Amino acid sequence: MAASIALAVAANAAASAQEAQAVTNILVNGQFPSASRQGDPTEHLPAGGKVLVSFGERPAFSPDGTRIAFIGKSYGDAFELDLRTGKTRNLTSHTPNSGFLRVMYLPDGSYLLLGPRKMGG
Repeated sequence: MAASIALAVAANAAASAQEAQAVTNILVNGQFPSASRQGDPTEHLPAGGKVLVSFGERPAFSPDGTRIAFIGKSYGDAFELDLRTGKTRNLTSHTPNSGFLRVMYLPDGSYLLLGPRKMGG
C-alpha cells in the first residue's frame, strides 16, 4: 500500500461539542485498544477529510498554514504542497542528494532539510 497524506478538517461545532477524554477512559485492560478497521486508512477518513497527495511521509505545515512540506519516501526528495492551488513542487530535484529524512519549516517560511551527507560508507 502506498503512503499518502490526508487532511481531516473538523467543523468547529463538532470539535467543541466533544469533551476531552482522560487517557485512562480509553484504555482497555491498561492498553490502548487495537485498530478496529482493516484495509486502507484513506478509505476511512472522517467527514470533511480528503487525500491531498497520493504519496509522502512526515508532513509539516508552513508557519502561515498555506503549504505542507513532506518527504516523498524515506531517503527521498522533499516536496511542498500549496494548499490554495493544490500544486506540488519538488524542493530538492535541483541538487544532487542521497535522499532526505525530514523537511521542516523555519519561522520565516524557509525550510530545513535533514539527511545524510552521503549514503553508504
